[in-house]
Amino acid sequence: SLLAPDHWNMPSSYFEYHDFSVNDLNIKLSATIKEKNIRTRINHLSCYSPQSQFELTHFKGDISLSDKEISVKNTIIQTGKSYLEIDASISKINIFEGIQLEDLEHDSTRLQFRAKNIDLSELKSFIPQINFLNGSAFVNLTANGEFGNLTINHLNLKTLRNTLNVSGNISNLHKPDQLYLNVIIGDSKIVPADVPKLLPGLPLPPFKEDEALEFTTTFIGKPVNFRTRTTLHGIKSRAEITGRLNLESAPPSYDFSFVTSRVNLSDYFDLGGIRALISTNGTITGSGFSFDDLSTKLDMSIDSSDIQNIHLNNSKITANASQHVIDALVSLNSDRMKALFNGQAEVSEASLKAMSGNIEFTSLDLSTILDDSLYKSDLNIQGTFSGSGQSLSNLDAELDLSLFPSSFRGHTLNSGNIVLSLDQRDSNAKSLTIQSPISDVTIGGIFDLSSTIKTLIHQTDNLIRVTEQHATPESSLSARISPVRIQRKKDLPQQKIDLNYKLKIKDLDPVASVLDGTPFNAQAEITGQLKGTENKLSFSCDGTIDEFFIGTSRGGALFKSGSLSLRLDSLSDTETLEHLIGNVKLSIDSGLLNTRTLHSITLELDYKKMNSKVRGHYLLDSLYNISATGNISVQPHTYAFDFDSLNVTCADRTWLNDQDIQLRLNTEGLRFMRGLLRRSDESVS
Repeated sequence: SLLAPDHWNMPSSYFEYHDFSVNDLNIKLSATIKEKNIRTRINHLSCYSPQSQFELTHFKGDISLSDKEISVKNTIIQTGKSYLEIDASISKINIFEGIQLEDLEHDSTRLQFRAKNIDLSELKSFIPQINFLNGSAFVNLTANGEFGNLTINHLNLKTLRNTLNVSGNISNLHKPDQLYLNVIIGDSKIVPADVPKLLPGLPLPPFKEDEALEFTTTFIGKPVNFRTRTTLHGIKSRAEITGRLNLESAPPSYDFSFVTSRVNLSDYFDLGGIRALISTNGTITGSGFSFDDLSTKLDMSIDSSDIQNIHLNNSKITANASQHVIDALVSLNSDRMKALFNGQAEVSEASLKAMSGNIEFTSLDLSTILDDSLYKSDLNIQGTFSGSGQSLSNLDAELDLSLFPSSFRGHTLNSGNIVLSLDQRDSNAKSLTIQSPISDVTIGGIFDLSSTIKTLIHQTDNLIRVTEQHATPESSLSARISPVRIQRKKDLPQQKIDLNYKLKIKDLDPVASVLDGTPFNAQAEITGQLKGTENKLSFSCDGTIDEFFIGTSRGGALFKSGSLSLRLDSLSDTETLEHLIGNVKLSIDSGLLNTRTLHSITLELDYKKMNSKVRGHYLLDSLYNISATGNISVQPHTYAFDFDSLNVTCADRTWLNDQDIQLRLNTEGLRFMRGLLRRSDESVS
């Protein structure tokens, strides 16, 4: 096809058979020419083709043409990157009467080919159809027989750490459209980690396995319509695939069966530390490779397999694909644990148009999956899902999960429902709602779900870190690792965030039970906004607090009937405290601190660029009325608290400060620099 005048245009690095030039041609030869008998000895031939930058450094050989034979002997081809040796002959051929390929069927043929090194990048400049190859190879080939029934006595190919040994028969070389192979690849070894290096032009995963696998294959049929059987043996693993592939039919058809035994997938793929030892058997039959003509069925059984500490047995995966619709059923069983998934997906070449299905987990134990006894559980969940989209940034989804009586870390979990709805069809008006027994969440506006969550976590962590580290000595600060700032490519704009949210907290007791720490619970309703970009963020929060408690009746805090208002502006990665502007207002009607009663609690703080004003008031045990106003300033490695007014009233007695009350917080702890309260002639310091 490369010789055809209408072949496709090729890049300049490829050899153009219809348009090339030769420079620096050097040739030394001798020849004897008789009627129907030509003998030529080429002692040396070299040249250079600038278009493809191909250099022939040395060519030699004895070429004989007669009315009975064509032969090439003692031939050496040496290029800038490759070295080849060839001896070949075809008998009973009369080149002087013209050559018709079909007339060569019974002509005796002999071939010896040896490549000490053949550079594949150089070879594909002549054969662009193999442009997916890379590297170099050693090749040793001997073949003989009739041209139309050629026997491959031995073909040995070595590349990197891989070795292939091939033998068999090639029929119908005189009729290329009917070419037929009957070959076996045996006593061969392949290193999976080398495969992506040799085939960089194919979309292959980066296989990890670095040990050689024994490799055997039989191939019977045409190159485009054949039967095959392939086996791979590792030290403890084995895989076999048997079947046929017909590329002549429209669409192409296939029928394969496969068996794997104790194949450790983590040896071949990066599974993020997950251990997966798989034994399977199954079939895949059907036709077509594109979604337009796909009609395929997969049946796979999984038994005696281990994923992490989960031992799978009597498990099954089935899938049916017809054009653009895929139906799948996954049933996994491990002792008491069971997982069931069945669903349907409508797909195109570029996206997931729609999906829907059901999921079910029975006696799910997270400690087995996570390999951590801390997460001992017995979870029973059923649910439905539906959605569409290509990625998390444009996914539309509906999820409805039902939790049946379960346990987690020794705590009983009551039945309940979780309903999630995500709508991102309008990029300027996305919405996310989550309803559960714990809380209800509603988010709407402009946001990218993944980057917004990362940004909020990043900026929150950064503010806490900077606040904690400010009072730390410089020597300690220099030893700390600063957080990684969110980086984006210079040509990509930062993700815009402009969203409103509403949070209704119903019952946090299940969360407290799961965390298995200090008890806590709350009921509250909060609304607010989140605006900005990844590296400069503003946050607001307004809400009412019905009740909040943490601890126990003997030691803890309880607050009832309150309100909260919070504003944070210019949250950034650099000079965080210098740029930050914020305001907090908290009001609580009543509460308990340990066994002491609290009433009329108010707190207000205004912060602007390293300085803040603070005001507070509360009534303790309905007896002590305490109020204060002052300033908090951010000084080098110190937080300075200066209260210009502190008022403590008990019944008809009132104590007041006559000077600023000063406190300092740094690495030495909280220090009272000055603090004196007076009432008439009485004083407290």
